[in-house]
Amino acid sequence: MIAERRADYIGYSTREVFVTGADPAVVMLHGFGDSADTWWPVLRHLAATGRAGIAVDLPGFGDAGPLACGPILPQLDAFVASLVSRHGARQPVVLIGNSLGGLLTVRAAAADRGLPIRGILAIGTAGTGWTRLLHFVSKGNLAVVSLLAKAPIPRLLYRRLTAFVARLVMYGRWRAGDPAYLRSFVHRLSTRPVMATALALLPEVNAVTEFAEVACPTTVLHGRRDRLVSVAAALRLHDMIHHSRLVVLPDSGHCPQLDAPERVVALANELATATFGDFSGTA
Repeated sequence: MIAERRADYIGYSTREVFVTGADPAVVMLHGFGDSADTWWPVLRHLAATGRAGIAVDLPGFGDAGPLACGPILPQLDAFVASLVSRHGARQPVVLIGNSLGGLLTVRAAAADRGLPIRGILAIGTAGTGWTRLLHFVSKGNLAVVSLLAKAPIPRLLYRRLTAFVARLVMYGRWRAGDPAYLRSFVHRLSTRPVMATALALLPEVNAVTEFAEVACPTTVLHGRRDRLVSVAAALRLHDMIHHSRLVVLPDSGHCPQLDAPERVVALANELATATFGDFSGTA
């Protein structure tokens, strides 16, 4: 059974969505503008396999508290470190992240940070290379995008347009989008300035050019139909993490946790029992 609770990490109040089960627990981080709700399909499958899982709203998104003034990425890094340290106190966790969460996941797994992480699953990792369209938007055209985002649009039209774009971006096959999840996503976008937070964070993400050595088994997961992060970016990240395994799902988009949650859970469970020697090459 999936449950929710409030939690606090280094002063940031947030919402956790979780299932109980066996350790090591799977800790999940969402992407730009999203929330813990993106992991509901994965949590259902984790519950079915008897594995513990926890998804959180990152500060500034979902139902979490606001970010402080100043650079955003260091705040999120510190939040993730506190989250992982708490849930990994008994046994190191498997850490999963999508998009922005994928970037935070890789950064958390750096050898010099010493966090209790057994393995990581980096999904559609932001900052490693955008598709041509997003590269154009994110490299110097953010002011225009910000103005367009603030343009007065009738509420009903805004909701329908946002839901349609979300279908195209998140899913490999847009007609397969879950209406309940999309309604929740659109509602969150319309009730707090998460888009402004995402736009403010993009330059910091784009400034990331390299990663420290990753200290645990790693799977790089990517959807071939991803319209935001290129497949070449997944290959680049795979090459950066020499002991990693690359998995490309032909029918998935930017959010394989929505398209293929059973595959995500299978990969997480493999990481739960992995050694370095198990993770190299492609699948």
